[in-house]
Parts: sequence; C-alpha cells; structure tokens
Amino acid sequence: LMITAFITNYFGTAGTKFLAEYRGRKSIEHFTFIFKVSFIGPLIILTVIGLILASNLEFFSKSFSLDLNLFNSLIAYTFIRSYYIIIRRVFYGIDLVRSYAINEIISAIIMLTSLVFVCYANRPDLLIECYLLSYTLFCLLGLRTLLEKFNSITKEMTSNEKFDSGLIITSHPSPIGSFCNISGFSITPSFTKTTS
Repeated sequence: LMITAFITNYFGTAGTKFLAEYRGRKSIEHFTFIFKVSFIGPLIILTVIGLILASNLEFFSKSFSLDLNLFNSLIAYTFIRSYYIIIRRVFYGIDLVRSYAINEIISAIIMLTSLVFVCYANRPDLLIECYLLSYTLFCLLGLRTLLEKFNSITKEMTSNEKFDSGLIITSHPSPIGSFCNISGFSITPSFTKTTS
C-alpha cells in the first residue's frame, strides 16, 4: 500500500494537475508528454520494485510474515492497483468523468459478482483475485476509452515551438514532497504559499 500510495500520489496527482493545465492551454506537446509520463513513469518504477521483491522473496516473507504463495498476487496487486488509481486520475485531468463513472460501474459490478461466487464457494484464498479482476477490467476499459478519445481531445490543441520537456521535468514536484503531502504537510517550501 505504501508503494502504491507513493507512485500514485507522485504521478497521479501531479499528472492530473498538469494534464488539466495543458489541456486548458491547448498545448499538444506538453499535454502529450505528461500523458505519456503518467503511464511510463510508474511502469519503470513498478518493474524495478517488482524485480527487487521477486529476487528477495524469502527475506520479505520472513520480515512481514507473508506466505510465499501470495507474493505473485501481491506484486500483481501493486501493479494493477497503482494503474487503476493513475487511470482514474487521468480521467479527471482530461475531464472524462462520465466515461470514468461508466467504467467504474462496470468493474464494480464484476467485483461484486466475483465476491458473491467466492463467498458462495467458501474460497477466502481467492479474495485478492476478485480485486485483481475488477482493477484489471477497469484498466483495460480505461485505456481503451482514453485511446479512443485521445484524438478528439487533442484535435483543437495547437503546436508549441518552444516546447522543452526539461522544463516540465524540473517544474514537476519532487517525489519526497509529493509523498509527504499524503500526511497533510509539506517539506518543500518552494511549493507552499504564505499570505500576510
């Protein structure tokens, strides 16, 4: 959960802010860059974390008293849950709330149905798979919706000759500052605003 919170707060929250900002400015290069980073950034970090966990299964199993058989499901849950939240925030950032709601309702129905079957079959060991099924379905539906609507969203945007990806990266909030905001405080004075 801490891994998911860190990744989604950094890429999800900041991604939502910048997507909305550059969509409002109608800047296609900036918008496309943030859109790609919102998905590629978490993939790289989650892959590294997944490899670290997979290569040290026994250590983490003993440290956290976890069954080794659960690790594959937990790693998959970390990936899918993170992207579930990121895709949800991307929907907000580009003002596709109605599409988000439809996809959320469909995946929630699937989750409830699978939970009923799991409870009826008395298989508590499959509970996490119910969440994985629902989140995976939402991610697939969400990605399809975003790809289908991407051209219509960007068709009225204009090209910016002064586009510089380096400027966007340096203006992005630091990972530590974003993570600390989860607790309701900030350790990055440059992003706080004081009033007299």
